[in-house]
Amino acid sequence: MLKFVSKLAVAATVLAGVTMGSALAQDAQKTFYLLSHGGPSDAFWLDWNAGATKACDQLKVTCNISFSGGDMAAQKEAFNSALAAKPDGIGTTSAQPGLWTEEVKAAKAAGIPIVFFNTDDPATGRQAYVGADLKEAGAIWARYLVDHRMVKQGDKVFLPVEVPGASYQQLETEGIASVFDPLGIKYDVVDCGTDPAGIIAKMTDYMVANNPPAIIALGDSVAASIKGCSTALACRLAKSRSSAGAIRRKQPNPSRPASSTQRPGSSLRHRASCRLLCSGSPPRVSRSATTSTRSASTTPRASNRS
Repeated sequence: MLKFVSKLAVAATVLAGVTMGSALAQDAQKTFYLLSHGGPSDAFWLDWNAGATKACDQLKVTCNISFSGGDMAAQKEAFNSALAAKPDGIGTTSAQPGLWTEEVKAAKAAGIPIVFFNTDDPATGRQAYVGADLKEAGAIWARYLVDHRMVKQGDKVFLPVEVPGASYQQLETEGIASVFDPLGIKYDVVDCGTDPAGIIAKMTDYMVANNPPAIIALGDSVAASIKGCSTALACRLAKSRSSAGAIRRKQPNPSRPASSTQRPGSSLRHRASCRLLCSGSPPRVSRSATTSTRSASTTPRASNRS
């Protein structure tokens, strides 16, 4: 509930920002466009959309909300369509540096207020930004791991992300680097894509191959996949143990009868455990907990971006 209220507050602030910047005529209902680079089925953006819709109802304004699913060209098309409609204001995310430079100029020339939310690009000249300081968020996560002695010099921390090079990834990594670099702690930004199943598979592959001491998820989809990754990892380990047990059972023990080396039902139990781990739908992980370690410690999320 608190997460929903916070997203409602953010959405209301965005709308208030563009409302204050628009014409103050009261004889017609105002119309705003809210453009997100996220996906409509992403857990974070589901909550945000609910908050934005509620805020629009409370403010008695018309809101046209769109999601581009990470397609910057599609978001640009939505922005230009919004400009052509001459609304009372536009709110947009800025997942790629420099993406909106020309569009913001055009909007300001047309007298349309522009507010960025979730991710910022102040160089565009937008009127306002509603959201977290993402560089500071990255530093907070890194300091948490250091202060709690979860990482040390020479360690390499796993930084999965959906879109390498996106504004949020660059800013958060800058913050992380400001803490880790002086201490000799390494980090690995890994492209895990945007497909939920693909994210879990790539994260699991990385965990198996590298056994990192900690994870800092740089996006909402990768953060939501941490529990699913843990389930998949446990499943792989169970299968590995089952296979190893089968190999051992095939090796005769000259000091004992062959039958005594077998534990009836052991392989079956392994397979059952594996099926149980792999068949259940992993629970969603709140975006408020995105730093994970092998000791299952977490730290509160300081950002509201995707």
